[in-house]
Amino acid sequence: MEKKKLFAGRRGSRAAALQVLYQMDVRDLDADAALRLYGEVAGPVEVDRLFMEDLVHGVARHKKRLDSKIEEAAENWKISRMSIVDRNILRLATYEILYCDEIHPLVAIDEAVE
Repeated sequence: MEKKKLFAGRRGSRAAALQVLYQMDVRDLDADAALRLYGEVAGPVEVDRLFMEDLVHGVARHKKRLDSKIEEAAENWKISRMSIVDRNILRLATYEILYCDEIHPLVAIDEAVE
């Protein structure tokens, strides 16, 4: 079966992770259920699956702390008031900055902006 070339490299893995995090938020799914759903819907795609899964599980594991850090920085904004996409982009970038030593914070910020 031919792989879909929707995404490439780590940027693609981040985009895929964002889709999974979105589903977790919208459907109130845990990380494993959302990853299974992504695999069923997206089919085979060219992403670094391990990196994507690490991002999803990491954000899920540290969600409370990530949300707290985001709310501290977002004056007069609760995480629940933010759009689902925006809050998950922020969660993903904050996770990479706080927990992924191999990723430079400027890279995490740039990827979030893109």
